[in-house]
Formats: sequence, structure tokens, C-alpha cells
Amino acid sequence: MLRSATSVLGYHIDATDGVAGKAYDFYFDDADWLIRYLVASAGTWSSRRRVLIPPASLGQPDWQKRSFPVKLSKEQVVNSPEATAAKPGCQRYQAASEGDFGWPTYWQDATGSFAPVAAAVQQVQTVTEESPDHPGAPAKPVADPHLRSLRTVCGFHICATDGEIGHVEDLIVDDENWAVHHVVLDTRNWLPGSKVLVEPATFDRIRGDEARAYVALDRAAVRRSPTYDPSIPINRDQEGRCCDYHGRPEWV
Repeated sequence: MLRSATSVLGYHIDATDGVAGKAYDFYFDDADWLIRYLVASAGTWSSRRRVLIPPASLGQPDWQKRSFPVKLSKEQVVNSPEATAAKPGCQRYQAASEGDFGWPTYWQDATGSFAPVAAAVQQVQTVTEESPDHPGAPAKPVADPHLRSLRTVCGFHICATDGEIGHVEDLIVDDENWAVHHVVLDTRNWLPGSKVLVEPATFDRIRGDEARAYVALDRAAVRRSPTYDPSIPINRDQEGRCCDYHGRPEWV
């Protein structure tokens, strides 16, 4: 089912043995447009921490109960790697966990256990590079320009080939494979009241330092994109029109 990613934020994390926190953010990859982690605010009010939960552990959100099932116990959720271990713009921790310590990328081993992965994170966080300007001094972790925070990217200005045309409003994701199918753009300053759907493949790049996202469309093409009404679920017909308009095949 296709869902608004931002609408899920704030849902209760429903672990196998009770509520374990709330959905706080999604980290996604803007190269392959897949959700890489759910960031959960877990624990008690006095010991709240933000942790990473990989898509393999996610169930399908329940709209009526405003809950987000996960295939983990409360203890596993709370003891999951902290969000800072894979913060957007940092590839070091993911690469090291896979290549140096033998754990699969995105913090989940073959059995679904997080215990060895959490231990690996502690080791990974000590990995640094030597600074070229100050030999012997640790450098900052190698940056991955493709890992993005949903909360941060929402609000980024959209730059078409001939100028600005609104801002990023939301992502539409498939809750079965956690692929991003559409990006919602708010063009109210150019087309009052209009939100439109564009395909991820139309994005050239996202620049966090500029708070801008660049699309390979001119402003007229963005304006003519299929409109989006958040109160109406996206159906196959609407998705087909979006794919047809941007000249790309539908997601399988």
C-alpha cells in the first residue's frame, strides 16, 4: 500500500510485547530511493533515545490505531543502534559494520538479532581517518551524500531547470518494500493550493548545504504534474498517470 511517509511520524511503535516508543523520522537513500531506517524515539520519558530500525523489521502501519508494528521486542527496540550511528551524510558506520566486522549493512544480522550489531556499532564509532592537514589527528567520518532525513528534506526548495517552483512536502512510500514511489511538491507560491507528484527519477541531486533539491524538469512541467490530495489515497490509476506523464514505467 502507498502511504504518506510524514503521516506515519508520531505513530506508536508497537513491539511484540507492547509499545516501545514513537516513529520520529525516516532515513532514505536518494540514489536508489529506498527507506533505509525508521528512526524511533524509544524508551521511557526519562531515558528517551533515538534508535535505528531497518525496514526488514517493520510491519504495516495501522491508520486507525496510529500504531507502527515492528518485529522486535521492546528491549530490542530500546537497545537498537542509536540514530547517530548512521546519521545522514555519514557512510562510515554502515560500510565499517559490513566490511570490517562481518555484519550485514543496515544493522541487522541473518537471525534478526540486534545484540551483536549494537556491539559492532561501538567499535565502528572508533574508526577514523587521519586528517591530511594535521597528521595523526582524527578526521571527520567519510560523508555519504545520499543518506537523507525525511524531516530535514521536507521544506527544501525545488529548483527546476528554469528556476524555483515550490518545496518538498512529503514522500509517498510502499509499505511492503519501503521504496519511495513519489515525491510530493508544494507549489503554492506559483500555483495556489496545488500539490503535485513527481517521480524520484526526475531528481538530479539534493543539496543539504543549500536546502535545495534539483529536478530535471522545467517549471511548466512541474505545474502540469498530477495533482495530489492528501485526503485521498493514491490508487493505481493515479500512479499510472504520474508514470505516464513523466515518461517512466510504473513500479513493479
